[in-house]
Amino acid sequence: MKFWEITVDPRTPHLRLSLALLVPKRAGRVGIILKHKSPFGDVFTRQAATPTSPPGTESTVVEEFKGNPPLKATVSTTSDRALGWQSGKGNERFDRSLHNAGPSIYHIGFLSAAGWTLISTPLDFCVKPVFFPAYVSAFLCCQWAHGSVNGILPNILVTSLLVWRNIYRGRRVWEQPWYSTHLGWIWSKAARPSQPRQLRHSDVVKRIVISAGGTPRISDSRHGYPTQRGTQIFIGTDKENSDASAVAKALAGKSAHGLDDDGYVLAAGHHKGRPSIVLNGVDKRGTFYAAQTLRQLIDGSRVPGVKVRDWPLMSIRGSIEGFYGIPWSHQARLDHYEFYGRHKVNTYIYTPKDDLKLRFEWRDLYTGEALEKLKELITTATTNHVDFTYALSPGASICYSSDEDFNTTVTKFNQIRELGVHSFYIAFDDIPLKFHCDADKEKWEDKGNWHWLAEAQTYYLNRVQKEYIEPLGLLDLETVPTNYAGSEPDPYKERFGTTLDKKIRVQWTGEGVFSDKITVESVQRALTTYVTENMFIWDNFPVNDGKRDRLFLNPLTGRATDLYKYILGFTSNPMIEPYASLPALSNYADYMWNAPAYDADESMAAILAELAGNNKQVREALVAFSDLNQNWPYRKPEVHSPALDKDIEAFWAGRSARGKGHDRSRQLRKRLELLTQLPRTLPRMAMKAFAAEVAPWATVASQWAHACEHLISMLDAHDRGQRRKAAREFKAALEWVEKTKEKTVDERNEKGEDLPKSIVPHVAEQAFTGFLGNATAIYNGE
Repeated sequence: MKFWEITVDPRTPHLRLSLALLVPKRAGRVGIILKHKSPFGDVFTRQAATPTSPPGTESTVVEEFKGNPPLKATVSTTSDRALGWQSGKGNERFDRSLHNAGPSIYHIGFLSAAGWTLISTPLDFCVKPVFFPAYVSAFLCCQWAHGSVNGILPNILVTSLLVWRNIYRGRRVWEQPWYSTHLGWIWSKAARPSQPRQLRHSDVVKRIVISAGGTPRISDSRHGYPTQRGTQIFIGTDKENSDASAVAKALAGKSAHGLDDDGYVLAAGHHKGRPSIVLNGVDKRGTFYAAQTLRQLIDGSRVPGVKVRDWPLMSIRGSIEGFYGIPWSHQARLDHYEFYGRHKVNTYIYTPKDDLKLRFEWRDLYTGEALEKLKELITTATTNHVDFTYALSPGASICYSSDEDFNTTVTKFNQIRELGVHSFYIAFDDIPLKFHCDADKEKWEDKGNWHWLAEAQTYYLNRVQKEYIEPLGLLDLETVPTNYAGSEPDPYKERFGTTLDKKIRVQWTGEGVFSDKITVESVQRALTTYVTENMFIWDNFPVNDGKRDRLFLNPLTGRATDLYKYILGFTSNPMIEPYASLPALSNYADYMWNAPAYDADESMAAILAELAGNNKQVREALVAFSDLNQNWPYRKPEVHSPALDKDIEAFWAGRSARGKGHDRSRQLRKRLELLTQLPRTLPRMAMKAFAAEVAPWATVASQWAHACEHLISMLDAHDRGQRRKAAREFKAALEWVEKTKEKTVDERNEKGEDLPKSIVPHVAEQAFTGFLGNATAIYNGE
């Protein structure tokens, strides 16, 4: 087997094209592989070919991966036919194509399109080819590494048959256009959800059909098909809709039965002679997630043939609004819940520091506007299948042994439960290390080993779990202890874990309050130290309440790929800027769904593209802006502005190598020009709120870019001996630098007082100040 490789630059940076000419087994094979070179790095691929493979070879290779997590989609075959699939094994991703020549080809199918990712083989609805006398067939294989609602859904495999017409001497290769289905009407007999606020899956799919130009008609299977034309779409869990289960088995080989929570089956093909789509979740949320995947598969008015079996590796996937300072707006929270639903994030822990009824006024009930707003938050979260977790923080004044305070807790939780909440949390982080009543002092003697505090807290927590949570059938109580960081044993952690009810879920932040890395070894020690098997991580990234002058737009890294085997999940503590937090939260969504297949750079590229929209210039501007905000100070080694740093390094290297020449300055000049336009370009983003929120940082980036442009002009004039022009350019540069010192970011102090425009925003200051310093030295003749 011989391959010729040709580098191409496709529209979509993640797209990999493979064009292969296949001939019968006896004649051997010849192929041409067109391999893309992405600006984000080459996509890892392996090609395997066995032109004389005996029957069963391909099935054997499939079986090799089936039992090895994280293979998240089953590649089912009904015969010894050629396959194309993507799978993961351990920490390595495999992307292979095995092809048998000759008549076997009619079982091959692939899918690719901008915004989709999945590769697999729906053998039962591929069309047969028309073979030429020489038995030569051709196909275009468009493979994409991975993707989801935000560009990454690494554990799905999808397939479609792409068909070429008239590509070989005016003759068509396949009998008909690639298999696809026109969206027509919805077939569903799913019962109404038990909570009316929860968005019905048929409603979600109805919107998708309408957006694709279809005319949906809702029906119950007992009344027959509403029309004999169009595509039938079956929706629901096995329990809700037996038809959905049956069609899932017919089209995908299996229904969603037996998948982990939130899992689903999505398939499209022909069922009983009708074009059909099935969304079969193992639970309601799983069906909702199937609809989200369907949304991304639509190409105009068509859906490709697919087989999808998908489920998350972590059960808790979310955020915790646990930072200090300016809280999120009501609208920002609502927008986050919708974003979570699209990105398959299922948890939001409500604990904003500005809600006094969580802390200093925790004994008081909500009334008036505060109650109405809280109700809207809960309703919107539930609509998007997000568990709204209400986190009470009574540690500043509680009497742990008091029946009165326990009953007050129950009364408070009952008010929230009546709004639709079924998940509760009690936080003991950042509290005074003392008792607040004599009864506690008498019950738990302080012997200097912190056992007294741990025992008092677990006494109260256990009562809430046993006397309130369990009788009502709510989700198990969650908590964060007072000593929430580090894995080494200490008296508090040991006693807290030993005396705590084992069903209560415990949060931990890693080896430090901010953790650069979280490893399996660290987690295993923490599980032992806290004496628990129900731990999930409060991850203090990208939170910036301690670094208010910065945004953290670097991707999530440093989390071991197999943590899902030991913990329940993660909640990210985001930034004070809710919309600027979306890139990191999207990274978490990808990581938590399938960590072994998570690629930080690809995940970040995908979410930036989603936020930017379709405009190429806006996308480039957002990527360049993101590059300036990479300096999360807890990451080792430090990363500042890698792309800008590279261009600046090349600029100075060019001057050193060729004296006064500027042969390597073009890329830096181009980048600076892009940065100067940020205040005008970013507002054209699809996510307008992001642009508005980061405006202070975009402005200072533009100011620095203007300054650097003048510095380069100064260097040019200096090289040519034009002293007056050099002086003018240097003066102009310093004027722009002075503008970067303006305070434009709002703050809120510990008293809750707002301080408008009290902070100077910083972006890539190491790169910019370093460039200024070097240029100044040259100007001064140093």
